Amino acid sequence: MPASGLLVGAQAGCKYQFAHNWVIGFEGEFSGAQLSGNRQLALTPIPSFPSIVEPGNLHVQTGWIASATATLGYSFNGLLLYTKGGAAWTHNKYEVAIGSPDSIGLLPQGDFRAQDSRSGWTAGAGFEYPFANNFSTKIEYDYYDFGSRAMQFADQLASPASLGSLDIKQRIQAIKLGLNYYFWKPPPTAVATSTVTAPAMSWSETFSSEARYFSWRGTRGTPTNAVAKDFSGPLATPGSGSELYTPYAAQLVGQGANLKIEILLRGGWVSAQQSTAGLTGAVATATDTVTSGTITYLGLRGLQPFVSLDLNLPTGLAALTATQVNARMDPDLV
Repeated sequence: MPASGLLVGAQAGCKYQFAHNWVIGFEGEFSGAQLSGNRQLALTPIPSFPSIVEPGNLHVQTGWIASATATLGYSFNGLLLYTKGGAAWTHNKYEVAIGSPDSIGLLPQGDFRAQDSRSGWTAGAGFEYPFANNFSTKIEYDYYDFGSRAMQFADQLASPASLGSLDIKQRIQAIKLGLNYYFWKPPPTAVATSTVTAPAMSWSETFSSEARYFSWRGTRGTPTNAVAKDFSGPLATPGSGSELYTPYAAQLVGQGANLKIEILLRGGWVSAQQSTAGLTGAVATATDTVTSGTITYLGLRGLQPFVSLDLNLPTGLAALTATQVNARMDPDLV
């Protein structure tokens, strides 16, 4: 089931530079999370009557993620490229809501809930660049695998509570922007190997973001071809809605005598809601996350060979479920 959201946290650790440009380190990280997702269910509560289907909804929410990892990197001209791996932990809450308060009572209703803290592993990669005394910034991709576990659910509406089991597999992918402060020494830089050195590579970094807001109010209802519950025809009542979209982009460019390196991360966050009599919805999700890296060789006259890697990262909601399907998002804004 796809889920999305934001992470906000802190990290602490240390790094040691050895063998010319190689860097090893250790870090611990803790992030509060607002990762949530929903999936609509179609259940058959009466086995002898498979044609009877009862609606349900599965809701998953991740509260926090922590990790302890070792890092290995290579530093040149101030830029540190690194990989990391280690142990990870997380806490989740689950809810399976069965039936609807509007039902006439012929089919059972239920509110099954469960929660757990589980451990797993994580691996990632990124780059870090010092931009001032003792300060550095980083962009990082992390993959978390917390395996599969059989969860025991308890119905909150039944007394005594009825129980049910459900296998839940959890994988998380995250893109992180970070700011580091070094208490003892500045960030690791390249170690000179001889008295004759090539001109240093110059680096520049940029970050941009903005907020785009759109709202609407109409007298016809939106969408006009939808049929709401308890309505026999298309919606014709007044409606209103709004949308907030915040795109962002971070770029790091380094250029030396014969080499140019460009790294770009771009993404955004969108929140939209709409309300019409009988049809209301809201959705909030990350979107449009892409990253790219390009290395260009400048040492040939009239020819600039390059290698580039472009990734469209799996962020955002793959499908809108429950009342999210009724939220109106303007494609010209996002």
